[in-house]
This record gives sequence, structure tokens and C-alpha cells, in this order.
Amino acid sequence: LVAFCGGLVAFFICFNIRLMTRPIKELAEAARDLAEGRPGGAVKIESRDEIGHLAGAFNTMAAQLTQRSDELKARIKELLVLHGMSAQLIEKMEENHICRICLTAASTAIGFERGVLYLVNRERSSIEGRYVHFTEGVGFDEKKMRMRSVPLNGDDLLAAVVREKKAVNVQ
Repeated sequence: LVAFCGGLVAFFICFNIRLMTRPIKELAEAARDLAEGRPGGAVKIESRDEIGHLAGAFNTMAAQLTQRSDELKARIKELLVLHGMSAQLIEKMEENHICRICLTAASTAIGFERGVLYLVNRERSSIEGRYVHFTEGVGFDEKKMRMRSVPLNGDDLLAAVVREKKAVNVQ
């Protein structure tokens, strides 16, 4: 009877130890995955003790690391575009080339399919269309763009943006 009771106590102790260490093992495994660049989602430990609080803190940290990683990847993409732009600008330093490279880089970095570039001509008090980026197939080419001139004091949205020096989001 003593041996049976001793065995039963030992079984319950082992069971409780496994029950207590399982969440720690889950946290350790999730930490290893995160360290190796494999965020595996939230750790599901629902206890209200210290291990539960640790799991909550780990989940918050993992989410923030993932967000920061995504932000860094986006920033790296922007920097690569700018690096490519600067290399091309250094190659040929003339206004036409610089404007085309800047328009292409800006359109690409923002994620736009097309872009147009206007230059302000203070002598003529106008905004003049100059360059286009990937507008083939939409009926608007650089020849038409160069014919476009907007008076700085006009009612055109473009003139208002230049005068007020504030960006406008057109939907």
C-alpha cells in the first residue's frame, strides 16, 4: 500500500511538473523560431500566472518585431530605389535626364504605375508639363504633356497646389 501510494504521489508530481513546464517549452520554441526569422504567430498560453504574463509580453514583442521588420524592408526598398537613382544621375548630369530619373524613381517608390512631372516657370507665371512615366496606352504622351500649361494664378487644382505649397490627395 505504501509503495502504491508512493507511486501515485510520484505520478502526480511528474504530471504536475510536465503541466508546469509545457508552457515554458512552448515559449522557448517560439523564441527559437523568432530568432531564426520564422515568426509563428502568438503563443497560446492562457494561464493568469507569471508564465501567462510572460507569454503575453512575448506575443507583444513578437508582433512589434514583425512590424519593425516589415518597416525596415520597406525602407530598404526605398533606399535601393534612391541608390539606383543616384547612380544614374551621376552618370549623366543634365536636366532632361535628371527629371526623367527622378520621375521614374518617385513613381516606383510610391508604387504608382504612371507619373507626370510639371515644372514651374516663374518667368511665364505658369506650370508647364514636361515628362511622363509609363503613360503608353492611356492616350496621354509626352508630346501632349509638353503642350499643357497652367497659369499660376488660375483656378486649376495644380495651380492651387503650387501656390499653397501643400499636397492634395485626389481620389
